[in-house]
Amino acid sequence: MSERLARAYASSHLSSQAVMATAPIVTVYPFLQRFFVRGALIASIKGQRF
Repeated sequence: MSERLARAYASSHLSSQAVMATAPIVTVYPFLQRFFVRGALIASIKGQRF
């Protein structure tokens, strides 16, 4: 039983880490989207890489 509990804890811990890693990106991107799009557009017109 202890091994099953340890695996369940590891799985939930990994899931919470994934959420914590993606949460800042998901919350900040909508506010800065126009800058990302503008930079990609300028780079594509000039033919330069990011």
